Amino acid sequence: MNVVIANLTSRKQDSDTTTLLSVGDHPYIKHETVVHYADTRLATVEGIERIAQFPGYGFHDDCSKELLERIQQGVLTSRYTPKKIKNTAKINSESQVRTLPPPAESSPFRPFCG
Repeated sequence: MNVVIANLTSRKQDSDTTTLLSVGDHPYIKHETVVHYADTRLATVEGIERIAQFPGYGFHDDCSKELLERIQQGVLTSRYTPKKIKNTAKINSESQVRTLPPPAESSPFRPFCG
């Protein structure tokens, strides 16, 4: 299964502020942060889970449903989101919102927003 992934980055003067995150939105957020929609990509769940096994990688705590919805809406509204990603997101939002399944019982990792 493919999912849309996006990086979070510190807000800069020229940042896309479609989705602005502040301290308190999630424990990971330590200062003003934005979703970098210009670099959104498609990835497989399996690929993400494999990468999470490497030292120094892993998952953060789940985000709230409200934050996930803000980020998902931003995928569709940001002028910087690649067209292929917008089209994929539109198709998925018309049918069913799909999120990452929980990790295996033995996995110490938790998805950040999914």
